[in-house]
Amino acid sequence: PRVRQGLSGCHFFAGRQGMWEWQERNFHGDVWIPYEDTAKIQLESAFRDASQEEVLLEMRGRTYIVSLTRMLQTNPFTHFQRHVRRGPANGERVMLWEWESDSGWSSFDRRAAAQLDAAMSAQRPVTVLHLEQYEYQIDLSRMQQTNTRTHKSRAIRRVEASHKSSLRPSLPLYEFFDMSGAMDLPHVTGWKVLKRGEWAEGAEDPITFQNLGEDDEEVVRLPCHTESIPCTFNRSTLEQAFASSNKCPTCTRPYPLRGPQPSGEMHVSACSQSCVGHERSGTLVLRYVFPNGVQAEQHPEPGNPYHGTQRQCVYPDNIIGWNALELLRRAFRSGLLFRVGSSATTGRQPAVVWSI
Repeated sequence: PRVRQGLSGCHFFAGRQGMWEWQERNFHGDVWIPYEDTAKIQLESAFRDASQEEVLLEMRGRTYIVSLTRMLQTNPFTHFQRHVRRGPANGERVMLWEWESDSGWSSFDRRAAAQLDAAMSAQRPVTVLHLEQYEYQIDLSRMQQTNTRTHKSRAIRRVEASHKSSLRPSLPLYEFFDMSGAMDLPHVTGWKVLKRGEWAEGAEDPITFQNLGEDDEEVVRLPCHTESIPCTFNRSTLEQAFASSNKCPTCTRPYPLRGPQPSGEMHVSACSQSCVGHERSGTLVLRYVFPNGVQAEQHPEPGNPYHGTQRQCVYPDNIIGWNALELLRRAFRSGLLFRVGSSATTGRQPAVVWSI
């Protein structure tokens, strides 16, 4: 691959430079940190040249290689890797990009759309988006996104800004969240089951400090494993850890685990009546229905009953409401919108209550 080194190889260009950031993972969650101005210039210049696959950065006495295809920064000495992304510059015009969900077309956020715009403008055939805990490879020649963990592919499209109505989901719509059944942790996390000899002799589980593979227990390695931060565990350790958190117990990388929401339904419809504060828009009506049930392992008192509930809320039938609806649908599908707890409105406990 062609590697661009230092500023001497940069060709400077007119126009705004994108916001280039690298991802810091810590115990408080993921934080995106902007690169220094010099590094931003190098990255933007190289990204606009489709023949450039990597950039060699010198920052604060350290060397990093940034893959512009995988959007990944690597320290060549420690081999530690971080995600990289390109966001919009101040005032940058960004086109609308959408991906085809199971219930219609959904919009990418503005930051992701800016990276897709820049990649298409540079005639890059492929780029990678890091969205929340997911990683997607975007094939711009086939207009297709692929989840790198599940390998599921979906169509994408670029939409003219004047076609904002395409952001509106088809209504009415219905979502069902099913909490029954055990979670398929191997599939969701993508962990690898190791054979004896694939971990160092005498190595310990970093959480329990028991020997890996003790009593013939299965040993698994998460995709976030690195030499500097080992993420290899006895299987039972991960099963217990993921019962209360969606993050790797050592490096804190989040995984798309199902949240504590009980089984329930989400209904969305539209009415012509104006929404307060948005007199020129109709109204989106969201209704949530949760029946009475029995608490599962992820709830406070497994085996005990809980009270169900019904909730209704409204949003304007415009781009503000459509974006809010998309976020609520994602939270509902992930099991993060509701939980079992004490109701501040009815006084019932345990009952289904909002999580947000």
